[in-house]
Amino acid sequence: ATLGILLGATVAKELQLPRQYVLQKTMKTHLSDALIEPLNSITTKNDQALRLDRRWLSELNGKRVAFVDDVISSGSSCAAALRLLRAAGAEVVAIAAILVEADGWRTKLGQEDANLVSFLAKIPIFRRDNEDAPWQEVWD
Repeated sequence: ATLGILLGATVAKELQLPRQYVLQKTMKTHLSDALIEPLNSITTKNDQALRLDRRWLSELNGKRVAFVDDVISSGSSCAAALRLLRAAGAEVVAIAAILVEADGWRTKLGQEDANLVSFLAKIPIFRRDNEDAPWQEVWD
C-alpha cells in the first residue's frame, strides 16, 4: 500500500494535478466516518475494506480521475477502488499499475475497465494444487 501512495503522489506531481486521494485499507482515526467498500484480496486472508475520507467527496464528485496502484493481482482491490471512486461521484478515466499479475484481473474488472489499464510489466501468479505440489507459474 505504501508504494501505491508514493506512486500516486509521483503521478499527480508529474501531471501537475493539485493532489492525490488515498484510499486506505487500514482504519485510521480520521476515517471513522469514511465511505467504505468491502473487498477480499488474494494477498490477504482476512476480509478487508477500502476507505475514502468523506471530506473529499465534494472534491471528487464529477471529476475525471485516474486510479494508480503498484500491483494489480486478482483485480479485487482495483475493482473495489473503482466502486468506491464511482460511489463518490468520480469518473474513472484511467487505471495505471507498475505490475499486473497474469490475466485474471481482466475478468474481475470487466472488459470496459480492463481496457482502461496501463502497466509497465506483466508477471505470473504462482499457484499449486495442494501443499505437497510444486509451485506453478500461471500467466492467464
